[in-house]
Amino acid sequence: MKLLTFERDGRESWGFLYQQADPPRAWVFNPAQLVQRIAAAVSSTAATWLTRPRFRSDWPDDLAGMLKLEEPGIADLRQLHDYLHMALRGGSDTAMLMLAGLPLEQVKIKAPIPRPRIYFGLVQNGPTFIRNNPLRANANLFPQGHNRTQGTVLGMDDIIVHQPGTNIFGYNVELGLVIGKRGRFIPANRAMEHVAGFLPIIDAAGDGFYNLINGEKRGWETPAGSDWFQEATLSWCGKMADTMAPMGPYLVTRDEIPNLYDLLVYTDHNHNVRDRSHTGCHLLGVERLIHWFSSFATLEPGDVLHLGTMGVDGLRGDRTMPLGPNDSVGIEIERLGKLRNRVVLTDVNDWRDEEDASRRIHPSPVVRDLIAAGEDRISAEDWALDKTRHYWTVYGNYDKVKECEGLAVSNYPRILNAPVSSLACDGAEIDLPPRATTLDIGVELACVIGKLTQHIDERGAAAAIAGYTVLLSLSDRSFVEAVVDPATPQESCVPVVYGRWADAFNVISPDLTALDIEQLAGRAMRIDVEGISDATGNSSEYVLGFAAVLKFITRYVTLFPGDVITLGRIARRVVVPAHVAANKGIAITAAIEGLPPVHAHVRRDDQRGETRLVRKSVVHIDVED
Repeated sequence: MKLLTFERDGRESWGFLYQQADPPRAWVFNPAQLVQRIAAAVSSTAATWLTRPRFRSDWPDDLAGMLKLEEPGIADLRQLHDYLHMALRGGSDTAMLMLAGLPLEQVKIKAPIPRPRIYFGLVQNGPTFIRNNPLRANANLFPQGHNRTQGTVLGMDDIIVHQPGTNIFGYNVELGLVIGKRGRFIPANRAMEHVAGFLPIIDAAGDGFYNLINGEKRGWETPAGSDWFQEATLSWCGKMADTMAPMGPYLVTRDEIPNLYDLLVYTDHNHNVRDRSHTGCHLLGVERLIHWFSSFATLEPGDVLHLGTMGVDGLRGDRTMPLGPNDSVGIEIERLGKLRNRVVLTDVNDWRDEEDASRRIHPSPVVRDLIAAGEDRISAEDWALDKTRHYWTVYGNYDKVKECEGLAVSNYPRILNAPVSSLACDGAEIDLPPRATTLDIGVELACVIGKLTQHIDERGAAAAIAGYTVLLSLSDRSFVEAVVDPATPQESCVPVVYGRWADAFNVISPDLTALDIEQLAGRAMRIDVEGISDATGNSSEYVLGFAAVLKFITRYVTLFPGDVITLGRIARRVVVPAHVAANKGIAITAAIEGLPPVHAHVRRDDQRGETRLVRKSVVHIDVED
C-alpha cells in the first residue's frame, strides 16, 4: 500500500493511493469515507447483500494515529485496500465507490507523517567516509546522527526556504523508515517487524550557523579552534533549520518491498541527474539502527528514522544555480517514489508571491498549522509535558568546562535537539536500560518556551519564555565506553550526547516558575542521591544564559510553544554505577534555590549484575529470538 497525508480545502486527511488503469489516473481514498460509500453501494436487493463486506468504522483522524493501531490496524486497512482494488476491477456499482475518491491532482500532498515525535537521521553512514580517508585505521560502527525538529518537515512541492545569511546549501537523498509497532530493547532479527514502511527523504542544510560565527559568508568553514560539539552545532543545526527535511510523497508499506537493500537511488536538479546510488550503500542498515536506538529509548508508531546519504554527501548548491519558481531539486528511490521541492535562497531571489503562505505566514507547514489552530502560544498554567515537541540541550556551558571536559569556554552555545521521549515529570520512575554502565547524575536549569519564537534578540528572550524549572539529568557512560580507539572526534564525542537520551533520563517539574531573566544568576543548586552522595553548585557557573541561547538558535530554527531548553550540566555531579543504582533503587532530588525541587526514583532490580561492554572481533553474531 502507498499511504499518504493530504490537504483538501484547508482540511488535513489521509488515505491510500489507487492507480486507475483506463484512463490512467491516480486517486486517493480516505478509509472512513470509503467505508461509508461501500455501505451505500450494496443494496438489500443485491446478490452480495448477505455476504457484504464489513470493515472497521472507527478510523483514526491521521496516518500517525492509524499506525498506532499497529499490526491489527494495518491488517484492517489492507483488507479495505484490497477490496477496493478488487471491486473496481470488475465489481458492480463502481461509480458509487469512486465517489469516495479524490483525483490526486486535486489535493495537496503533505508529508506522510507531518509532525513526527522523533525524526532521527544518521550521518557518515556511507562507505566513502571511510574509503576516502586512507589514514583511518578502523571505524566505530554504531549509529551517529541527530534529531530533527518538526519545523523541518515538508511535503511534495513545498518550498525549501534558505533564510538570509545563507551563502551555500547542500542536499541529498536518504532512505527513511516509519515505525509501525511500539518497542524497546528490540533484537536485530525482529527489527523489521516494527517497521510500518519506507519513504524518500531530502536531507537539506544551509551554512547560516557557520556564517553567524564566522561573521561573513564563508560557507561551511569551521572556525579555528572549534571542538566537535561546536562543529556539530553549526552543521546539524543547519539541518534542523526550518524546511530542511522534506519527506514523501507517500509511505510505502513494508510488504511492498521484497529487498530493501536492492533499490536504485537518484538525485537531480531541474531533472538533470546530480547523483546515482543504491540502498545497499549503507554501513548500518535498518535492523542495526532500530536495535541500537531501542537499546535505550522506546520507539513509537509514527517515529521517523533515516539512514544517511548513500552517494555524495551534501550535493552543493549556491547563488549561481537557477532557483526560480520553475526550478526544483528532486530525489527518487526505486519502488518508493519521487519527491520534488522548489528552493528559495532569500538573499538572492525570493520569487514567492507576497500572498504565498510560506512567505506571508511562515515557511514551515507545521508552524502554519499551529497558527491556524490558535496553538502558537502557551501559558505556564496550561503547559504539560505532552505539549512539548522539542527538547534542546546546551553542552559545555559552564566556567570549569576546560578542567572537566577539556573544552574551551565558548561565546556561542553548543546546542542540539534531543528526543522528547527522554523527558519525564517530577516523581518519575526510571527503568535503567540493560546497556547502562555508569550514571552521571546532575542538576540543571531549564526553561519552557511560551510562544512560537524566531529571529529574536536578547531583549526579546524573556517574553518568549513561559517559565523556569529544575531539571534532574542522568547520563549513561556506556556509549562512551563502547568507542574503540583510534576514533574520530565525532566517534569519541557523540556518545556523550546519546548518554542522556534514554527514556525519562531528564526529569522536570510540571509547575513552571515565573522569574525575571536577570534573576537567574547566583542561585544555589544541589543534587542529592539518597544514601550515596550529593553535589552542589551555582547557576552563576553558566557561561551563556537563555537570552544568548535563544538569540542564536532562533536565527534559523523556530522554537515551538512548550519546547524545553536546558542550559546543561554544571561542574559537579554524582557518579553511580548503574547496577548499584538499580540494586538499591535510589531516590534522587534536584533543587535550585527559589524553584520547586524535582524528584525521581530508579526502579529497583536487585538481580541486576554489573554491565560489561565486551570488545572483540565479531565473526558471528547470535541474535536472541
